[in-house]
Amino acid sequence: MTPVLNHGDLAPEHILVNEGRISGILDWEDACYEDPVGNITLLPDSGGFFERVAEAYFVDHDPDFRRRVRFHRHSSTAYSILYGLETEDGGRVRKSLARYAFTLRQATSSKWVRGPAPAWLKNALG
Repeated sequence: MTPVLNHGDLAPEHILVNEGRISGILDWEDACYEDPVGNITLLPDSGGFFERVAEAYFVDHDPDFRRRVRFHRHSSTAYSILYGLETEDGGRVRKSLARYAFTLRQATSSKWVRGPAPAWLKNALG
């Protein structure tokens, strides 16, 4: 993996779209050089969007892709939880904990994770 310039927080709310085309990217204060997978881990999974992006850019070219996606998804959410605690932002903490629970539920049923999730984890997540 060769580090590349990443946005650092490429979530849908930072992508400007005009007439169906990307017209700009906002909020670059978290930009850094890191694993290129880091740029796509915050993209939504709804409608198969994340899977289409992942397949187009990474899956066939990178055998370690799935492990790195898991790492980046978990670490970005953990960072958000810790930042919320540090800044005493209860709303951020609640939102981030809910997102982490969603990510864990998703991971137990996603094709991006190798092997079945343990029964105890599925039970804990409801």
